[in-house]
Amino acid sequence: MEFEKKVRNAVKKLLKKDEKIMVALSGGKDSMTILNLLSEWGYNVEALMIDVDMGSVFDKNRANAEKLCKELGVKLHLVSVKEELGKSVRELQADSLMSNCMVCGVIKRYLLNKKARELGADKLVTGHNLDDNAESVIMNVVMGNPRACMNLGEETGVIEHDLFVKKVKPLNNIREEEIRDYSEKEKLPVSYDNCPRSSNAFRRCVKNLLKEYNFNQENIIEYLKRIQPIIKNKYQTEEELRTCSGCGEPSRKETCNACKLV
Repeated sequence: MEFEKKVRNAVKKLLKKDEKIMVALSGGKDSMTILNLLSEWGYNVEALMIDVDMGSVFDKNRANAEKLCKELGVKLHLVSVKEELGKSVRELQADSLMSNCMVCGVIKRYLLNKKARELGADKLVTGHNLDDNAESVIMNVVMGNPRACMNLGEETGVIEHDLFVKKVKPLNNIREEEIRDYSEKEKLPVSYDNCPRSSNAFRRCVKNLLKEYNFNQENIIEYLKRIQPIIKNKYQTEEELRTCSGCGEPSRKETCNACKLV
């Protein structure tokens, strides 16, 4: 199968069989697909899911994740935002001027890295695909934040830090449509519903724009590949990571974004 061949080639470049691999599991088609494949191919894999407690959609995703992990014999680590930070994502969103998706993203990235490190993971695998990357390029350019393009691609971690777990994206060059086709063919327990709190999200608008005007995502990624070395050359030497004065996690600022929210 051509799809599996492409993913396997990416996996061979990014992961080793003797590494402890943690898959950031959301219950969506992308992360469930890569978990299913890594388990099938015999990698030392566990799953890490952040409980954002956002109602019926998350409840469905959590149930699906638990079902797949049980079928595969993969250990699932479920981390509650409320228990870890003292507030739920809803409470954090209510107290912040940031959008719902930005708050959720900050918290999930923070806890995924922290918990993956505490669980002894060598690599953290996410399900980001080619469409996600194309959307991120457009978003970063429109928002005047080209520096954020540094971490787009199969591997993140342009700036290394002992407290960062290396994050890799084996589905980075795979179209979203291909992943959906695979998940349906394999009958993975996946919900294709969107988060109800993301209806006005900027990313959703960009996704719809790309579809409406039939943009070629591969061309956008080729553009990213051309500009990324220039961006890295400009910003990499300027970047300095420190540890957050509040929680001790790596941060570009004295106080990390997660602590600012809490």
